[in-house]
Amino acid sequence: MVDNGSTDGTPDYLREQESAGHLTAILNQENLGFAKASNQGGRAAAGEFLVFLNNDTEVTGGWLQELCRCAGLDDRIGAVGAKLLYPDDTVQHAGVVFNHKKMIYHIYRYLHKDHPAVNKEREFQVLTAACLLVKKEAFFSLGAFDEEFQNGFEDVDLCLKLKQSGYRLIYTPRAQVYHLESQSKGRFDHDQENAHLLSKRWLDVICADDQTYFGQDGIVATTSLAPDGSIRTVMQDSNDNFFWRQARRLAAAGRGPEAGNYYLEALRFNPFDTRLPIISDELAGLLEDLGKFQEAASLRKEVSQFLQNSRPVVETNKER
Repeated sequence: MVDNGSTDGTPDYLREQESAGHLTAILNQENLGFAKASNQGGRAAAGEFLVFLNNDTEVTGGWLQELCRCAGLDDRIGAVGAKLLYPDDTVQHAGVVFNHKKMIYHIYRYLHKDHPAVNKEREFQVLTAACLLVKKEAFFSLGAFDEEFQNGFEDVDLCLKLKQSGYRLIYTPRAQVYHLESQSKGRFDHDQENAHLLSKRWLDVICADDQTYFGQDGIVATTSLAPDGSIRTVMQDSNDNFFWRQARRLAAAGRGPEAGNYYLEALRFNPFDTRLPIISDELAGLLEDLGKFQEAASLRKEVSQFLQNSRPVVETNKER
Protein backbone atom coordinates (compact mmCIF):
# COMPACT_ATOMS: atom_id res chain seq x y z
CA MET A 1 0.00 0.00 0.00
CA VAL A 2 1.59 3.24 -1.17
CA ASP A 3 0.65 6.45 0.62
CA ASN A 4 1.50 9.66 -1.23
CA GLY A 5 2.01 12.09 1.65
CA SER A 6 -1.42 11.89 3.30
CA THR A 7 -2.05 14.18 6.27
CA ASP A 8 -5.35 12.68 7.49
CA GLY A 9 -4.03 9.89 9.72
CA THR A 10 -3.65 7.35 6.92
CA PRO A 11 0.11 6.78 7.50
CA ASP A 12 -0.49 5.86 11.15
CA TYR A 13 -3.27 3.48 10.15
CA LEU A 14 -1.05 1.82 7.54
CA ARG A 15 1.77 1.40 10.06
CA GLU A 16 -0.67 -0.40 12.36
CA GLN A 17 -1.83 -2.64 9.51
CA GLU A 18 1.76 -3.40 8.55
CA SER A 19 2.61 -4.31 12.15
CA ALA A 20 -0.35 -6.69 12.15
CA GLY A 21 1.02 -8.36 9.03
CA HIS A 22 -1.84 -7.30 6.76
CA LEU A 23 0.16 -5.31 4.21
CA THR A 24 3.44 -3.70 3.31
CA ALA A 25 3.35 0.08 3.74
CA ILE A 26 5.34 2.47 1.58
CA LEU A 27 5.00 5.93 3.08
CA ASN A 28 6.06 8.91 0.99
CA GLN A 29 6.66 12.16 2.85
CA GLU A 30 5.19 14.11 -0.06
CA ASN A 31 2.93 13.48 -3.03
CA LEU A 32 5.21 12.06 -5.73
CA GLY A 33 2.41 11.71 -8.26
CA PHE A 34 0.53 8.71 -9.63
CA ALA A 35 3.26 7.28 -11.86
CA LYS A 36 6.07 7.31 -9.29
CA ALA A 37 3.92 5.94 -6.48
CA SER A 38 2.49 3.21 -8.70
CA ASN A 39 5.96 2.19 -9.81
CA GLN A 40 7.05 2.03 -6.16
CA GLY A 41 4.20 -0.34 -5.40
CA GLY A 42 4.91 -2.41 -8.49
CA ARG A 43 8.54 -2.91 -7.57
CA ALA A 44 7.60 -3.99 -4.04
CA ALA A 45 4.82 -6.36 -5.11
CA ALA A 46 5.28 -10.09 -5.69
CA GLY A 47 3.33 -12.20 -8.13
CA GLU A 48 2.61 -12.62 -11.82
CA PHE A 49 0.18 -9.71 -12.01
CA LEU A 50 0.06 -6.15 -10.72
CA VAL A 51 -3.31 -4.53 -10.02
CA PHE A 52 -3.36 -0.76 -9.77
CA LEU A 53 -6.31 0.59 -7.81
CA ASN A 54 -7.02 4.25 -7.10
CA ASN A 55 -7.76 5.59 -3.63
CA ASP A 56 -11.24 6.83 -4.62
CA THR A 57 -12.66 3.41 -5.46
CA GLU A 58 -14.89 0.82 -3.80
CA VAL A 59 -14.67 -2.77 -5.04
CA THR A 60 -17.48 -5.31 -5.34
CA GLY A 61 -17.53 -9.05 -4.76
CA GLY A 62 -15.39 -11.12 -7.12
CA TRP A 63 -13.76 -8.13 -8.85
CA LEU A 64 -10.19 -9.40 -8.45
CA GLN A 65 -11.01 -12.98 -9.39
CA GLU A 66 -12.67 -11.73 -12.59
CA LEU A 67 -9.65 -9.64 -13.56
CA CYS A 68 -7.39 -12.66 -13.07
CA ARG A 69 -9.80 -14.98 -14.91
CA CYS A 70 -9.79 -12.69 -17.91
CA ALA A 71 -6.01 -12.33 -17.86
CA GLY A 72 -5.68 -16.11 -17.98
CA LEU A 73 -7.73 -16.52 -21.15
CA ASP A 74 -4.82 -15.77 -23.50
CA ASP A 75 -1.06 -15.49 -22.97
CA ARG A 76 -1.10 -12.39 -25.19
CA ILE A 77 -3.34 -10.45 -22.77
CA GLY A 78 -1.12 -7.84 -21.14
CA ALA A 79 -3.73 -5.81 -19.27
CA VAL A 80 -7.33 -6.11 -18.09
CA GLY A 81 -9.63 -3.26 -17.10
CA ALA A 82 -12.79 -3.31 -14.99
CA LYS A 83 -16.21 -1.75 -15.45
CA LEU A 84 -16.06 1.42 -13.35
CA LEU A 85 -19.29 2.90 -12.06
CA TYR A 86 -20.32 6.17 -10.48
CA PRO A 87 -22.20 5.86 -7.16
CA ASP A 88 -25.53 6.24 -9.04
CA ASP A 89 -24.79 3.06 -11.06
CA THR A 90 -24.01 4.88 -14.30
CA VAL A 91 -20.85 4.04 -16.22
CA GLN A 92 -17.56 5.87 -15.78
CA HIS A 93 -15.32 3.43 -17.69
CA ALA A 94 -16.22 0.71 -20.18
CA GLY A 95 -13.18 1.18 -22.41
CA VAL A 96 -11.31 4.18 -23.80
CA VAL A 97 -11.53 5.25 -27.45
CA PHE A 98 -10.34 7.87 -29.92
CA ASN A 99 -12.50 9.95 -32.26
CA HIS A 100 -11.72 11.00 -35.85
CA LYS A 101 -9.49 13.79 -34.52
CA LYS A 102 -7.65 11.25 -32.34
CA MET A 103 -9.04 12.87 -29.21
CA ILE A 104 -9.40 10.42 -26.34
CA TYR A 105 -12.50 9.79 -24.25
CA HIS A 106 -14.39 7.20 -22.21
CA ILE A 107 -16.93 5.55 -24.49
CA TYR A 108 -20.43 5.12 -23.03
CA ARG A 109 -19.78 7.28 -19.99
CA TYR A 110 -23.05 7.94 -18.08
CA LEU A 111 -24.95 5.03 -19.66
CA HIS A 112 -26.79 2.66 -17.32
CA LYS A 113 -24.66 -0.18 -15.96
CA ASP A 114 -27.07 -2.71 -17.52
CA HIS A 115 -26.90 -1.32 -21.06
CA PRO A 116 -25.80 -4.10 -23.47
CA ALA A 117 -23.00 -1.96 -24.94
CA VAL A 118 -21.11 -1.84 -21.62
CA ASN A 119 -21.51 -5.53 -20.88
CA LYS A 120 -19.31 -7.01 -23.59
CA GLU A 121 -15.90 -8.43 -22.77
CA ARG A 122 -13.67 -7.12 -25.56
CA GLU A 123 -10.45 -5.54 -26.68
CA PHE A 124 -9.52 -1.83 -26.62
CA GLN A 125 -6.46 0.23 -27.44
CA VAL A 126 -6.57 1.87 -24.01
CA LEU A 127 -7.95 1.10 -20.54
CA THR A 128 -7.91 3.32 -17.46
CA ALA A 129 -5.47 2.61 -14.64
CA ALA A 130 -7.97 3.59 -11.95
CA CYS A 131 -8.41 -0.19 -11.77
CA LEU A 132 -6.03 -2.07 -14.05
CA LEU A 133 -4.43 -5.50 -13.97
CA VAL A 134 -1.10 -5.69 -15.81
CA LYS A 135 1.35 -8.54 -16.27
CA LYS A 136 4.29 -7.62 -14.08
CA GLU A 137 6.89 -8.87 -16.55
CA ALA A 138 5.36 -6.80 -19.36
CA PHE A 139 4.98 -3.74 -17.14
CA PHE A 140 8.66 -3.51 -16.23
CA SER A 141 10.00 -4.70 -19.58
CA LEU A 142 8.29 -1.64 -21.11
CA GLY A 143 9.67 0.76 -18.52
CA ALA A 144 6.67 0.84 -16.13
CA PHE A 145 4.64 4.07 -15.94
CA ASP A 146 6.58 6.92 -17.54
CA GLU A 147 7.23 9.35 -14.69
CA GLU A 148 7.49 12.26 -17.10
CA PHE A 149 3.68 12.30 -17.08
CA GLN A 150 2.25 14.13 -14.08
CA ASN A 151 -1.06 12.65 -12.88
CA GLY A 152 -2.52 12.12 -16.31
CA PHE A 153 -2.15 10.01 -19.48
CA GLU A 154 0.55 7.76 -18.01
CA ASP A 155 -1.95 4.90 -18.26
CA VAL A 156 -2.72 5.78 -21.89
CA ASP A 157 1.01 5.78 -22.66
CA LEU A 158 1.45 2.39 -20.96
CA CYS A 159 -1.48 0.84 -22.83
CA LEU A 160 -0.18 2.04 -26.17
CA LYS A 161 3.26 0.60 -25.34
CA LEU A 162 1.66 -2.73 -24.45
CA LYS A 163 -0.35 -2.81 -27.68
CA GLN A 164 2.64 -1.80 -29.79
CA SER A 165 4.55 -4.71 -28.22
CA GLY A 166 1.90 -7.20 -29.31
CA TYR A 167 -0.14 -7.50 -26.11
CA ARG A 168 -3.94 -7.44 -26.02
CA LEU A 169 -5.86 -5.14 -23.65
CA ILE A 170 -9.23 -6.48 -22.54
CA TYR A 171 -12.15 -4.79 -20.81
CA THR A 172 -14.28 -7.11 -18.68
CA PRO A 173 -17.66 -5.98 -17.31
CA ARG A 174 -17.62 -8.93 -14.91
CA ALA A 175 -15.25 -7.01 -12.62
CA GLN A 176 -17.18 -4.06 -11.17
CA VAL A 177 -15.65 -1.23 -9.16
CA TYR A 178 -17.22 2.03 -8.02
CA HIS A 179 -15.10 5.09 -8.80
CA LEU A 180 -15.66 8.59 -7.46
CA GLU A 181 -13.23 9.84 -10.14
CA SER A 182 -10.58 12.56 -9.92
CA GLN A 183 -10.98 13.38 -6.24
CA SER A 184 -7.28 13.98 -5.56
CA LYS A 185 -6.10 17.57 -5.21
CA GLY A 186 -4.33 18.89 -8.29
CA ARG A 187 -5.56 16.02 -10.47
CA PHE A 188 -5.82 18.22 -13.60
CA ASP A 189 -3.01 20.70 -12.95
CA HIS A 190 -0.79 19.31 -15.72
CA ASP A 191 -3.37 18.18 -18.29
CA GLN A 192 -2.08 20.41 -21.05
CA GLU A 193 1.55 19.29 -20.70
CA ASN A 194 0.51 15.63 -20.41
CA ALA A 195 -1.67 15.82 -23.52
CA HIS A 196 1.14 17.47 -25.49
CA LEU A 197 3.61 14.77 -24.46
CA LEU A 198 1.17 12.00 -25.37
CA SER A 199 0.44 13.55 -28.75
CA LYS A 200 4.13 13.98 -29.54
CA ARG A 201 4.80 10.31 -28.87
CA TRP A 202 1.73 8.55 -30.20
CA LEU A 203 -0.26 10.71 -32.64
CA ASP A 204 0.95 8.74 -35.67
CA VAL A 205 0.22 5.41 -33.97
CA ILE A 206 -3.23 6.09 -32.51
CA CYS A 207 -6.16 4.80 -34.57
CA ALA A 208 -9.59 6.40 -34.48
CA ASP A 209 -11.86 3.60 -33.25
CA ASP A 210 -15.00 4.97 -31.58
CA GLN A 211 -17.19 4.44 -34.66
CA THR A 212 -16.14 0.80 -34.79
CA TYR A 213 -17.62 0.19 -31.34
CA PHE A 214 -20.75 2.21 -32.09
CA GLY A 215 -21.27 0.08 -35.18
CA GLN A 216 -20.80 -3.16 -33.22
CA ASP A 217 -23.30 -1.97 -30.62
CA GLY A 218 -26.12 -0.80 -32.88
CA ILE A 219 -25.58 2.88 -32.10
CA VAL A 220 -25.24 5.88 -34.40
CA ALA A 221 -23.59 8.70 -32.45
CA THR A 222 -23.70 12.31 -33.63
CA THR A 223 -22.03 15.30 -32.03
CA SER A 224 -23.66 18.70 -31.71
CA LEU A 225 -22.52 22.06 -30.47
CA ALA A 226 -24.40 23.66 -27.56
CA PRO A 227 -24.68 27.47 -27.32
CA ASP A 228 -22.04 27.55 -24.59
CA GLY A 229 -19.51 25.93 -26.94
CA SER A 230 -19.58 22.52 -25.28
CA ILE A 231 -19.89 19.34 -27.32
CA ARG A 232 -23.04 17.25 -26.92
CA THR A 233 -23.49 13.68 -28.12
CA VAL A 234 -26.79 12.31 -29.39
CA MET A 235 -27.25 8.59 -30.03
CA GLN A 236 -29.68 6.69 -32.20
CA ASP A 237 -29.71 3.58 -30.05
CA SER A 238 -31.26 0.42 -31.50
CA ASN A 239 -30.77 -1.57 -28.30
CA ASP A 240 -33.88 -2.74 -26.48
CA ASN A 241 -34.56 -0.42 -23.56
CA PHE A 242 -36.02 -3.15 -21.36
CA PHE A 243 -36.84 -0.67 -18.59
CA TRP A 244 -39.06 1.24 -21.04
CA ARG A 245 -40.72 -1.96 -22.18
CA GLN A 246 -41.49 -2.93 -18.59
CA ALA A 247 -42.73 0.59 -17.79
CA ARG A 248 -45.21 0.44 -20.65
CA ARG A 249 -46.41 -3.00 -19.56
CA LEU A 250 -47.00 -1.84 -15.99
CA ALA A 251 -48.70 1.37 -17.11
CA ALA A 252 -51.06 -0.62 -19.34
CA ALA A 253 -51.86 -2.84 -16.34
CA GLY A 254 -52.82 0.21 -14.28
CA ARG A 255 -49.81 -0.05 -11.99
CA GLY A 256 -48.86 3.61 -12.27
CA PRO A 257 -46.38 4.08 -9.38
CA GLU A 258 -44.39 0.98 -10.37
CA ALA A 259 -44.43 2.07 -14.00
CA GLY A 260 -43.08 5.47 -12.95
CA ASN A 261 -40.04 3.88 -11.33
CA TYR A 262 -39.27 1.91 -14.48
CA TYR A 263 -39.71 5.01 -16.63
CA LEU A 264 -37.05 6.73 -14.52
CA GLU A 265 -34.67 3.83 -15.15
CA ALA A 266 -35.58 3.96 -18.84
CA LEU A 267 -34.43 7.59 -18.94
CA ARG A 268 -31.11 6.56 -17.37
CA PHE A 269 -30.61 3.63 -19.81
CA ASN A 270 -28.94 5.93 -22.33
CA PRO A 271 -29.11 9.65 -21.48
CA PHE A 272 -28.03 10.52 -25.05
CA ASP A 273 -30.75 8.44 -26.74
CA THR A 274 -32.92 10.14 -29.37
CA ARG A 275 -35.88 8.21 -27.89
CA LEU A 276 -35.69 10.23 -24.65
CA PRO A 277 -38.38 12.77 -25.67
CA ILE A 278 -40.86 9.93 -26.28
CA ILE A 279 -40.00 8.25 -22.98
CA SER A 280 -40.19 11.59 -21.14
CA ASP A 281 -43.54 12.43 -22.71
CA GLU A 282 -44.98 9.08 -21.67
CA LEU A 283 -43.69 9.54 -18.13
CA ALA A 284 -45.07 13.09 -17.97
CA GLY A 285 -48.46 11.79 -19.08
CA LEU A 286 -48.33 9.11 -16.40
CA LEU A 287 -47.44 11.70 -13.75
CA GLU A 288 -50.39 13.82 -14.82
CA ASP A 289 -52.67 10.78 -14.54
CA LEU A 290 -51.35 10.32 -11.00
CA GLY A 291 -52.09 13.96 -10.18
CA LYS A 292 -48.41 15.00 -10.09
CA PHE A 293 -48.82 17.98 -12.40
CA GLN A 294 -45.83 19.99 -11.14
CA GLU A 295 -43.44 17.07 -11.64
CA ALA A 296 -44.85 16.51 -15.12
CA ALA A 297 -44.39 20.17 -16.06
CA SER A 298 -40.80 20.18 -14.79
CA LEU A 299 -39.98 17.07 -16.80
CA ARG A 300 -41.44 18.52 -20.00
CA LYS A 301 -39.45 21.74 -19.49
CA GLU A 302 -36.16 19.86 -18.98
CA VAL A 303 -36.66 17.85 -22.17
CA SER A 304 -37.59 20.96 -24.15
CA GLN A 305 -34.43 22.74 -23.01
CA PHE A 306 -32.31 19.73 -23.94
CA LEU A 307 -33.71 19.67 -27.47
CA GLN A 308 -33.27 23.42 -27.93
CA ASN A 309 -29.61 23.22 -26.91
CA SER A 310 -28.77 20.66 -29.59
CA ARG A 311 -27.89 21.81 -33.12
CA PRO A 312 -25.53 20.63 -35.90
CA VAL A 313 -21.86 20.62 -34.97
CA VAL A 314 -19.38 23.04 -36.56
CA GLU A 315 -15.62 23.13 -36.37
CA THR A 316 -14.50 24.70 -33.11
CA ASN A 317 -11.41 24.99 -30.97
CA LYS A 318 -13.48 24.30 -27.84
CA GLU A 319 -13.85 20.57 -28.39
CA ARG A 320 -11.41 19.48 -25.73
